[in-house]
Amino acid sequence: MDGLIYRDGLYYRKFSDLPFTGELAGKNQGSFKYGLKEGSWVSYWNNGQISKIGNYKNGKKDGYWEEYYENGQTQSKGHFKEGAANGYWESYWENGQLKSKGNFNNGMIDGVWISCWESGELLSKGTYIKGDKEGTWVSYTADGTLLKRQTGQFKNGIKISD
Repeated sequence: MDGLIYRDGLYYRKFSDLPFTGELAGKNQGSFKYGLKEGSWVSYWNNGQISKIGNYKNGKKDGYWEEYYENGQTQSKGHFKEGAANGYWESYWENGQLKSKGNFNNGMIDGVWISCWESGELLSKGTYIKGDKEGTWVSYTADGTLLKRQTGQFKNGIKISD
């Protein structure tokens, strides 16, 4: 974003005190409104592949977003609301296999969460409530063998009670 500076939460043209309104071209393409990112934005890797694509509203990510690895594979996809992950999300390994999937509520994991090994085999499955593990969690080795089963309440990922 050559020619723009970020100051006090807004973007300005160099040597100007007026918040920038207009379009930006180059590795990052999108529009500004009163110094804040607004509308559709696309960012590119040095090799020309898309790195991110999504929308901003009042300077915050809002709506559907996708991020990609430099090789073009999808890295993650899901929705934002007022800058926080919200709703169903999926992330992938660079080889295209599912890495994790589940729901977010105001930026916190909430509900059933599934994680997978890079091979695609199930790594773990359990439930989060407002970002904290809750209930039964199961973990597996890379070959699919049950490694651990835990039930209870968790705090910071550590079991605190049954």
